Amino acid sequence: MNDLGAQMALLCRGAVDVISEPELRAKLSSRRRLRVKAGFDPTSADLHLGHTVIMRKLRHFQQLGHEVIFLIGDFTARIGDPSGRSETRPVLEAHQIARNAATYEQQAFRILERTQTQVVWNSSWMEKLAAGLVGLRALAPAEASTSAPVPAER
Repeated sequence: MNDLGAQMALLCRGAVDVISEPELRAKLSSRRRLRVKAGFDPTSADLHLGHTVIMRKLRHFQQLGHEVIFLIGDFTARIGDPSGRSETRPVLEAHQIARNAATYEQQAFRILERTQTQVVWNSSWMEKLAAGLVGLRALAPAEASTSAPVPAER
């Protein structure tokens, strides 16, 4: 589909908001292959109906020749990341996360085209970041507190 108007119609169809429609239009008109990412934390055995809404939109990008990155949030699932929630999610064991992620992939490829999808696990960079943070904490003085700012000496 080369017509920019038709591409925009497909991608905007069913969307409540398109954050920066002019930016999307500019990127599409560049005719470069876009990389579109969406992340899913494998905190349960199955994807839910809300996930399929996002994946259908990812599929629309694929139909236009773009690449999708299906991001599996294995690291955030492992630490019980509370993003968007009022309480921390339960921490899952590695085998539970792997089993859930496997079913996520099977279910995702019922909508997404496998050859146009790259599966990436967020632990591939988050573990390195976390290790660095732990290392920085080890270098901090024992009396350092994170609960209150330390005034600068004059």
